Amino acid sequence: MQHPVSIDELVSVVRPSVVRLSSGRGAGSGTVLGRRGFLVTNAHVASEGPIAVVTGDGARAEASIVAANPDLDLALFRAPDLDVDPLPLGPRDSGRPGQIVVALGYPGGEALSARAGIITAQQVSSHQRRADREGRTLLFSDLRLAPGFSGGPMVDAEGRVVAISTQIVGGIAAGVPVESLRCFLREAALEVFDGTAQADRDPRARRRAG
Repeated sequence: MQHPVSIDELVSVVRPSVVRLSSGRGAGSGTVLGRRGFLVTNAHVASEGPIAVVTGDGARAEASIVAANPDLDLALFRAPDLDVDPLPLGPRDSGRPGQIVVALGYPGGEALSARAGIITAQQVSSHQRRADREGRTLLFSDLRLAPGFSGGPMVDAEGRVVAISTQIVGGIAAGVPVESLRCFLREAALEVFDGTAQADRDPRARRRAG
């Protein structure tokens, strides 16, 4: 991926990899992170049944759940007919306070929207920088996100995923950090190479990873 030099260019580069989702639980966003149609969203957006996927150019596909971790609020789906390039994952030190990020998503299930802001804090419920059954790390930002951004990416200035938007706490947007995402993907049997989640074979993962 070429390094964007402005927010509008950044959004134009990232937007094809952000999709609109709808399920029995409502609408949300998804982030394409693996080839062959693998995408991530929030567990609270996901459902056990198929989920409808719509790309920015209007292409439609159906995705089935591969794995989910409600504790991290992450779910992995696969839409075999989805032909979209995946977004790269950010480095391990992503999400530092003061880092500029752009969140993309489909508020209200309508047109793609983008919001720019900064990471303000990293909150760890237990066990510093661990994202397992014993604790959960969240990144907080000054972004004001509407419902529908859930499951969409927060990206850095180079279009790399820093976090997955997950909830609004007191009007402040929180995201699942990239290291928690990496842990989830590994447990879901996706291989992570060079910062990009790539699937060279069908994952044989449990419905709940972790």
